[in-house]
Amino acid sequence: MNQFLSRLDKQQRRWYAALGAKKLSHGGTKQISQITGMHVNTIRRGRHELEEQLKSCPSGRIRQQGGGRKLLKKITPVAFQSLQRLVEEDTAGSPMGGCRWVRHSLRQMSRTLQRQCMELSHETIRQWLKQQGYSLKSNRKSLDASVPHRDNQFRYIRRFIRAGYPVISVDAKKKELIGNFKNPGQRWQRQATLVNAHDFPKDAVAKPMPYGIYDVVHNLGYVYVGIAAATPEFAVDAIAR
Repeated sequence: MNQFLSRLDKQQRRWYAALGAKKLSHGGTKQISQITGMHVNTIRRGRHELEEQLKSCPSGRIRQQGGGRKLLKKITPVAFQSLQRLVEEDTAGSPMGGCRWVRHSLRQMSRTLQRQCMELSHETIRQWLKQQGYSLKSNRKSLDASVPHRDNQFRYIRRFIRAGYPVISVDAKKKELIGNFKNPGQRWQRQATLVNAHDFPKDAVAKPMPYGIYDVVHNLGYVYVGIAAATPEFAVDAIAR
């Protein structure tokens, strides 16, 4: 019986126990209470609800409207006042514009409040910040700092393409350290590969310089890697190849 009750919610357990007590007639409530561990008042409440054909019980929910644990904001309003002051002092950005952000993390703010003898978890702070219109955001590329008439240079290059001249784009890529260093990504293996704790250039076997060359006319790209510096000689040699 108890195994079956463990699969039911609070209301259903109360009603099922009440049905069992009703079948046992006199003393049934006490017997069911001893078997299930439920309080006799809980079983009596279930019997009363069944006698009223569950009219007082909400449909589609377990608790009554407004039931459950009270909001922490109503229990400890002083803590949220302190949180508001903390956020105001810790907010950076333009007060006139909409770009404002909080400098510290949720856990850092939680520890700051704990030192003031106010217990607010980082999850509670997250919910409060969300109510205030804050959310996690990353930088978004949207500001165009290009020079006026930037399209003219591409129109100029287009004239050479139409005339049949070769047009290439040459660009030096990011330098990478070659050696026993950590790289992003994962792969299937039984044990993780051990790498250096720090990416010091002195520990590198080499520091290659990738050069990317793009043939605009034929839509072909090439990458040449050298160990020299980004010199004009290296660029010309990469193009010549």
